[in-house]
Amino acid sequence: MKRVPSARAATATTWESILDRDATAPTRARRQLAGRLAGELSLDQQSDLLLLASELVANSVVHADPAGVPEIRVALVIGRAAVRVAVTDHGSSTRPCLQPRDPLRAGGRGLFLVESLSDSWGSERNETGQTRVWFEMLRRSPSPAATPDLPATVV
Repeated sequence: MKRVPSARAATATTWESILDRDATAPTRARRQLAGRLAGELSLDQQSDLLLLASELVANSVVHADPAGVPEIRVALVIGRAAVRVAVTDHGSSTRPCLQPRDPLRAGGRGLFLVESLSDSWGSERNETGQTRVWFEMLRRSPSPAATPDLPATVV
């Protein structure tokens, strides 16, 4: 797991949603998050964040204990330095971990994507068995090459 400074700060903006744990949850999470990210990250980072969030929600749909609470909690924290997404579910019998890459196996790439595209991530399990998996993306300024040239001022 990678570690960097947390998005949680006194000036952070926090949003949370509770989704039914079903096959439509990843799409609903992606749509809800997209509506709250306008201008907070570069377009590439926003695209990566939405992909990673839907991967974590999909993992909750597939892996959370089916006998547990049928809900998934998605939290978004927009801080000065980073944006954090956390996905919490009722938990499962196993802890979230990176899987060995196997091109012949269906699935098992979600946390690999989180590891590759986020600046930091981690997971926690509380005393009631709930599992929270989170990731952060540092807020970056667009590179000069990505900024369109402004027209020259005529005096």
